[in-house]
Parts: sequence; structure tokens; C-alpha cells
Amino acid sequence: MTPHDAAALGFEIKPDGREAMVMLYHGTAFAFIERSARDRFTWRGVTVSGELFKAGTVSVLIDLLASAAPPR
Repeated sequence: MTPHDAAALGFEIKPDGREAMVMLYHGTAFAFIERSARDRFTWRGVTVSGELFKAGTVSVLIDLLASAAPPR
């Protein structure tokens, strides 16, 4: 997902410390993204409802998280 596509869908990614990000959905925290401590080649994303997603790149992880977002 490109930044332009993410903005059109209401998503915004903000940094949250070293190797961590917060994914906002229409201005509200939706998911937290971080690099795995055990495997440096894996990124983890946890939604506020507790769903866990894993991917090899941040862009793939953002696509997975966006597909789990509730309809607006």
C-alpha cells in the first residue's frame, strides 16, 4: 500500500520510538507495529482488539492490518 492509498483509506503511520510505529485509523489508534526482538527479519502488528499479524516487511504488514480494519 502506498502512502497515498493509505491516506485515502483513512490510515496514518506515525513513529513511536525506535523501530516501532502506531497505525491510526481516522485519527484513532488502530494498531501498533514493531520489529520482532527474536527475529530481526519479522515485523509484528497488534490491533487494539488484540489480533496479531506478522510479515517480512512493513508494507505487507500494513496491508494485512488494513484488511482487518472495520468498515467506516
